[in-house]
Amino acid sequence: MPGANCALYGCGTSRRSNLSLFKIPFPARGDGDETVKLKSDARKEWVRVILRTQENTPELKKRINENNIFLCELHFKPELIYQHVKRKTLETGAVPTENLPSKSHDSKPSSRRSLVREISGETPSTSALPPGDIDGKSVNVVNESFEELVPRVKESIAPPWVIKKCNDLEIGMELWDNNYSLPKFVLHVDQCLQFSLHIFNWLLPDDHSIYTAHRRRITSAGVVELLQSLQDDDVLICEGLHQHAEYLTTIAKDPDDQTHPLHPSDVVWHSIPKSVEMDTNVGVLAVFRCVTCQVLVRRQDQGDVICEPCKQLQRKIVAQQNRSTRQSSAPAQRKSIEVFWDS
Repeated sequence: MPGANCALYGCGTSRRSNLSLFKIPFPARGDGDETVKLKSDARKEWVRVILRTQENTPELKKRINENNIFLCELHFKPELIYQHVKRKTLETGAVPTENLPSKSHDSKPSSRRSLVREISGETPSTSALPPGDIDGKSVNVVNESFEELVPRVKESIAPPWVIKKCNDLEIGMELWDNNYSLPKFVLHVDQCLQFSLHIFNWLLPDDHSIYTAHRRRITSAGVVELLQSLQDDDVLICEGLHQHAEYLTTIAKDPDDQTHPLHPSDVVWHSIPKSVEMDTNVGVLAVFRCVTCQVLVRRQDQGDVICEPCKQLQRKIVAQQNRSTRQSSAPAQRKSIEVFWDS
């Protein structure tokens, strides 16, 4: 349906992709004066940007009036997008400024040209296609369409990875750990070559180096390289917070509970159901994570497998618990007693 797609001309983001779509802002009952102004001003700018890329038809007017129009996260500065455990929200008053079409809806598209990037022989790109030789220089062609990517990935993928979903909008690959009833890794690539990675159903955060290394767009060679890296355990799953487990149980929050927004210092459950075949006493592996857990960390020779955000929060909690223990175990100070003698 129209409202399930990004409204900007040429953007292929839809509800079926792994990118977030944000509804056009509008003042709501109970908003304060400042919030009403922020939303109203932002709404005007959204409409202006959208009308630069779409004809102002009666249908479009109706969608705008009914607030049934969306823009995807690719058109907003990253600092305006808040990452929660399983969803994203947009800062009040945010306006689209990124990746905006340079031509209006009635402009003729320019002919497609190849995009090449020169690289050195010592630091090959992790997301480019196999290098070619153009004018005697080593280059990697990074202009690959989704239609070109899919058959290349299908040809290259091998067990234990399997293709779970493949259609005109996306391709999804999974790797399972037989100990659990959820796939260990799920990699999705949409028609815009934007990709996302889930680890036991936990979405890898947007600022993770795996995304930034590929600039969030990936090619077939990058897909194969990433799958192999995950399979070879070049990166390990963060074990989360584990000290003072009893205390963590009392403060951990459910990431699916959206009644209260999560704070970066909160502890949340990451529940991973065990496989029926592998465990007769069916249960759930519960991992305590901070809200900003990176989930995947680089392999190290020694030490705990824990990401930096979880490590910092664990230090804070350990310090708090140590202070509480010292205070509770310290002997109470004797009160001074005044004795009055009868004269």
